[in-house]
Amino acid sequence: MTWLTSPAADERPGQRLKQLLKKEEILCVPGAHNGLTALIAKEAGFDCLYLSGGALSASLGLPDLGVMMPDELLMAVRSICRASKLPLIVDGDTGYGEALNVMRLIQDLEISGASAAVVGGAVLRGGRQGGRSGDRPSGCTIRPEVPELG
Repeated sequence: MTWLTSPAADERPGQRLKQLLKKEEILCVPGAHNGLTALIAKEAGFDCLYLSGGALSASLGLPDLGVMMPDELLMAVRSICRASKLPLIVDGDTGYGEALNVMRLIQDLEISGASAAVVGGAVLRGGRQGGRSGDRPSGCTIRPEVPELG
């Protein structure tokens, strides 16, 4: 069944994720980078999804070096959420800029249907904002707190 004919979810995405996290069992969260992979994961019985920035970049033919634009991320989030109706945890990369950019990204992710976001930052030597993830050595890592979505 496509999203055109399936009913809308009753709860906000963040609330559905909270309910899943309250359960005693481990929550398995597969990656999905588009609506089709989200539907495959849903059909396989998963209750929640994760959108990796690296996987989305690769699917767009881009290296995972911070060259993807926020609009490309938001389009994937809308597609996955609309197709699957499952809670989605999103890799927000480095937030696409400074503090105001991160604030806007979080608001846009919430509007697009995301349940939660992971945003990490890296500062390159010399104080410039890096486009690399905190899991790769590029200077020091910033661990900002990100408000919960939904």
